[in-house]
Amino acid sequence: MQIERRSGLSVEEFRREYQAPHLPVILTDAADGWGALNWTPDFFRERFEDKDIKVDGDTPRKMGAFIGEVMSSTEERPAPYLRNVDIPTDFPELVPDVTPVFDHARPDRIRNPLFPSHFPQEAHFMDLFIGGPGSGFPHLHYDVHHLFSWLVQIYGKKRFFLYPPDQSPYMYPNPEVPDESLIENPVHPDYDRWPLFEKAKPIEITLHAGEALFFPCHWWHVTWMEEPNITIGFDQLTTANWRDFMGDQFARRRDRPLKAGAVLGYLMATGLGLSLYERVTGKHDDPVDLDFFGQVRDAVRFQL
Repeated sequence: MQIERRSGLSVEEFRREYQAPHLPVILTDAADGWGALNWTPDFFRERFEDKDIKVDGDTPRKMGAFIGEVMSSTEERPAPYLRNVDIPTDFPELVPDVTPVFDHARPDRIRNPLFPSHFPQEAHFMDLFIGGPGSGFPHLHYDVHHLFSWLVQIYGKKRFFLYPPDQSPYMYPNPEVPDESLIENPVHPDYDRWPLFEKAKPIEITLHAGEALFFPCHWWHVTWMEEPNITIGFDQLTTANWRDFMGDQFARRRDRPLKAGAVLGYLMATGLGLSLYERVTGKHDDPVDLDFFGQVRDAVRFQL
């Protein structure tokens, strides 16, 4: 399987050909017009030189010094990776450069005023990633809550290794954190320790500046960088993954039946309000979203 690169793709074509069947795609022109496409490492070094940041769980350091590390990073001595930094929280002045979100990533229910900002997870609405050669996301994983994921490459190019959901038996999921793999260094794995992983067949892509990668939940992935990099990532919740999201939230609370039922009832009511809002505003029209019996049935049967 290859991941297609598409330009000039209409929103309707995107929803029909990729979002509804849960298939990844690279859109080469979706982010055209974003001010963020002008960001460079020097932009962050000059504008935020003295800003304190916390990199990869380390002690805080200054942005200017960190960018220096990124620019001198090598595969043998990689710089730490700045990841999952929520732009609206930590860099609010940059929000105009990443808004409005392009039409293919809308509607997004987790950003709708009818949806509480802390649910399903607080912050992380628009994440910033900066790294250098030899750096990469440290865990082979898939994104949680059955949300759709978007990654927009801002500067440099980044390699992605993606594994479809049917390869999950080879991923060695962590029993405590099932969305993360136990495999260490999946780019250069120890097959003696993880023999099943040798059966996995990654789809390897290189995302270039200005391109946006869309992929659904349960696609395992890890990244690797060979040059200085800036990437933006964010999630999307829409009618195409609403049922999976509801089932995910119910399953996470299955051992607390009262809470699970309350969350399911809340999401049913919220889903109705969001569906009506999206129809009135012309943002979406999916009659399956109003099959309430089907939603409850699927949520109760859902397995994480």
